[in-house]
Amino acid sequence: MFAFGFDILWGTDWPYSDVFWDKVDVPVNNIYINSSGLVRTASLKIEVNGNTVFDDWNLPSHSEWKP
Repeated sequence: MFAFGFDILWGTDWPYSDVFWDKVDVPVNNIYINSSGLVRTASLKIEVNGNTVFDDWNLPSHSEWKP
Protein backbone atom coordinates (compact mmCIF):
# COMPACT_ATOMS: atom_id res chain seq x y z
CA MET A 1 0.00 0.00 0.00
CA PHE A 2 1.08 3.57 -0.67
CA ALA A 3 -0.24 6.79 0.84
CA PHE A 4 0.60 10.44 0.32
CA GLY A 5 -0.30 13.67 2.03
CA PHE A 6 0.73 17.30 1.94
CA ASP A 7 -0.18 20.43 3.83
CA ILE A 8 0.27 24.05 2.76
CA LEU A 9 1.55 26.46 5.41
CA TRP A 10 -0.95 29.34 5.77
CA GLY A 11 -2.98 27.81 2.95
CA THR A 12 -5.17 24.79 2.31
CA ASP A 13 -5.04 22.24 5.15
CA TRP A 14 -4.20 18.77 3.84
CA PRO A 15 -5.59 19.21 0.31
CA TYR A 16 -4.73 15.53 -0.14
CA SER A 17 -3.97 12.97 2.53
CA ASP A 18 -5.02 9.40 1.75
CA VAL A 19 -4.06 5.95 0.54
CA PHE A 20 -3.78 6.06 -3.24
CA TRP A 21 -2.72 2.46 -3.94
CA ASP A 22 -4.01 -0.61 -2.13
CA LYS A 23 -3.76 -3.29 -4.83
CA VAL A 24 -1.31 -5.53 -2.98
CA ASP A 25 -1.35 -8.14 -5.79
CA VAL A 26 -0.16 -5.66 -8.44
CA PRO A 27 3.58 -4.88 -8.51
CA VAL A 28 4.43 -1.17 -8.53
CA ASN A 29 7.24 -0.23 -10.90
CA ASN A 30 6.98 3.55 -10.60
CA ILE A 31 5.02 6.29 -8.87
CA TYR A 32 4.77 9.84 -10.24
CA ILE A 33 3.41 12.60 -7.97
CA ASN A 34 2.98 16.14 -9.30
CA SER A 35 1.67 18.88 -7.03
CA SER A 36 1.12 22.41 -8.29
CA GLY A 37 -1.02 25.49 -7.76
CA LEU A 38 -0.99 28.24 -5.16
CA VAL A 39 -1.59 28.29 -1.39
CA ARG A 40 -5.40 28.15 -1.78
CA THR A 41 -5.65 26.38 -5.14
CA ALA A 42 -3.65 23.18 -4.85
CA SER A 43 -3.61 20.65 -7.66
CA LEU A 44 -2.40 17.06 -7.55
CA LYS A 45 -1.83 14.26 -10.04
CA ILE A 46 -0.69 10.78 -9.00
CA GLU A 47 0.24 8.05 -11.49
CA VAL A 48 1.13 4.45 -10.69
CA ASN A 49 2.75 2.32 -13.39
CA GLY A 50 1.86 5.00 -15.95
CA ASN A 51 -1.86 5.02 -15.05
CA THR A 52 -3.52 8.02 -13.40
CA VAL A 53 -5.01 7.06 -10.02
CA PHE A 54 -5.77 10.61 -8.84
CA ASP A 55 -6.05 13.91 -10.72
CA ASP A 56 -7.84 16.97 -9.33
CA TRP A 57 -7.36 20.72 -8.97
CA ASN A 58 -8.52 23.44 -6.57
CA LEU A 59 -8.57 20.90 -3.76
CA PRO A 60 -10.46 21.80 -0.54
CA SER A 61 -9.14 21.34 3.01
CA HIS A 62 -9.26 17.91 4.65
CA SER A 63 -8.07 16.29 7.83
CA GLU A 64 -4.74 14.48 7.81
CA TRP A 65 -5.10 10.76 7.10
CA LYS A 66 -3.54 8.61 9.81
CA PRO A 67 -3.20 4.83 9.78
